[in-house]
Amino acid sequence: MVQINNLTFFKIPLKKFKKLAAAILGKEKNPDIDLSITFLGKKEMARLNRKYLKRKGATDVLSFFSLPSESFWPEKYAGSSEVAICPAKIIENARKFKCRPEKEMLRVFIHGLLHILGYDHKNLREKKTMLKKEDKYFPLS
Repeated sequence: MVQINNLTFFKIPLKKFKKLAAAILGKEKNPDIDLSITFLGKKEMARLNRKYLKRKGATDVLSFFSLPSESFWPEKYAGSSEVAICPAKIIENARKFKCRPEKEMLRVFIHGLLHILGYDHKNLREKKTMLKKEDKYFPLS
């Protein structure tokens, strides 16, 4: 199930995000993950970034997942998962990268969802794998 919470004044194409999430989860063989996508303002995103990553300021996307208590599942099969997205930060990034904000928002969402599915970019090999997956799923958006 995919649930979307827009806590900002930005207009978000909800159906597009739900469709993209379902497509990626299906292709990654994780269709049953409960996923929440939340759109937040810069102030709230900065608070979460500081609390969970010990980093200052707002970021474009954060991924959270939790395992059911006493779970025997590996991390990538999260019990409930959330991708938090900051549209205001994405608009800033889109200007910097000279791209459309809508495309940047979808790219950032794909990145966050891949983190929930167990992908990371802590070393060069992982980074290449994750970037390849992002490129694979971006045309679906």
